[in-house]
Amino acid sequence: MDVDASVPLTFRWLCQLTTGDYTYGRMRRCSRTLTPGADQLAVGQRFLIFQISDFAKDDHLTGVILPSAQRLYGTLAVTYRVVPRQPGFSRLVVRLNVLGDRGLTRWVQGPLAFADTIITRKQLLNLKALAERDERARS
Repeated sequence: MDVDASVPLTFRWLCQLTTGDYTYGRMRRCSRTLTPGADQLAVGQRFLIFQISDFAKDDHLTGVILPSAQRLYGTLAVTYRVVPRQPGFSRLVVRLNVLGDRGLTRWVQGPLAFADTIITRKQLLNLKALAERDERARS
């Protein structure tokens, strides 16, 4: 998803996923301003249904599913990445890796992948709007 905001600002908004999920009905509980310290990431820190396994400032945030969520969703890993397009502009990219688990989780993964696509798109649209709003306010 293209974002008309700088990489550092877009990444800063991406770090807000440690404070809320920024999707449909839950958006009203999410901050519309940057939370101080949310960009102080640490391996093992929780975000969404994941825990951070790797990150690089102004680049990516990678997580593996929490054991409590793994029973329902199966084995998952996700990377949210901010890629520069041109000076002052960025792109948000999400990659979800799903291990072909067996049993019930495998049956559930197809419908979950479809639903997750819709939810993730909304999440990225919200983060995009907030980053672009703040970029305009800086100008």
